[in-house]
This record gives sequence, C-alpha cells and structure tokens, in this order.
Amino acid sequence: MGWRGTLVLAVIVLIAGGYLWVAGPSEPAAPENPPTLLGEPRLRDPSQFVPLLAFQPAEVDAIRIRHGERELSARRVAEGWEGAEGASVDVFLRAASELGRVMEIPASAAALRDYGLDEPQSVVELTLSERPALLLQVGKENPAATGVYVRVDGKGPVILAGALVTWELKKLFRRP
Repeated sequence: MGWRGTLVLAVIVLIAGGYLWVAGPSEPAAPENPPTLLGEPRLRDPSQFVPLLAFQPAEVDAIRIRHGERELSARRVAEGWEGAEGASVDVFLRAASELGRVMEIPASAAALRDYGLDEPQSVVELTLSERPALLLQVGKENPAATGVYVRVDGKGPVILAGALVTWELKKLFRRP
C-alpha cells in the first residue's frame, strides 16, 4: 500500500474515532429479567416491601413465644401486658410488624430439615383481636448469617428474612 492508501486509511480512522468520541459508546440494555447464576431464587424488588407478618401491634391480644428452651406468654390487659414486661413486648411487636421478606424459596416438606424448619428453633404465635392467629416458625440462619429461614402459619414456601428476626427474639429474652 502506498502513501495514498495510508492517507485514506488514516482519514477513515480519524472520522470513525471522531464519531465514537462525540456519540460515545452505546450502553447495553440491561435485561428486564436478568438470569441468575445456577438458577437460585430471585431477590425481591426493594421498592416493593412485603411484610413478613401483616399485622398492627395494637391488634395483638396475646403473644406466645418459644425461643430455644425459653418461653414467654403474655396477654394484653387494660394496664399493659400480663405475664411479661409491657414495654419489651410492645417493642418486639413494633419491630416484628416492620420486618420484611427478602425472598421466597420453594421447598418441599422433605427439604424443611435443610432450613431448620422441621423442628423450628423459635416459634412466635400472635393472637389477634379480629383475625386468625399468626404463627411464625424460625429455623436456621443462612450460610452468610445475614438472614434466617422462616415459615408463616406452618405452610407455604420457606422465606428468607433478615437476621433482625433472631436479633429481636434474643433482645426480648435478654430483658430482666
């Protein structure tokens, strides 16, 4: 190739470079539903909060909790809570009403053992004034210890909830 061919090639490269410099590279469109690695469950959209237990603390008439070997039972009376320190139960209920679901994991009844839900480490039962009682079974922590596997009402999918579930239970039982 002579000097004319080289000059034509240089002009073409300069034009293409100038176009890319002005226009910039195009951003690849993110897939609407990106694939997951190894087919693991998808995380929930954080803008669409789904409560772990849908209730208002004021509608709880009684609470029964088994956490490890310890148990707590309390009933709401006019003066507060009978059977437990009222402030600690109120704090627990407020926190429990604000907990959310991280992701749902479809699991068979045989797989419950893998999540520690065949024999739950903790069970929270809330008796509500005008609705059926709510039951929360708490199993093992996830491998990263950032969440805990739970099941609502003893049926349905296994749910990964934040580690705050066990934190709130431990905090309730630490109070004098």
